[in-house]
Amino acid sequence: MISSSQTTETLIMDSMSFFNK
Repeated sequence: MISSSQTTETLIMDSMSFFNK
């Protein structure tokens, strides 16, 4: 599994993309 930091970063990126839509 990926590290916590990576997961958090991915989550933030996903959230930003979701809110940008």
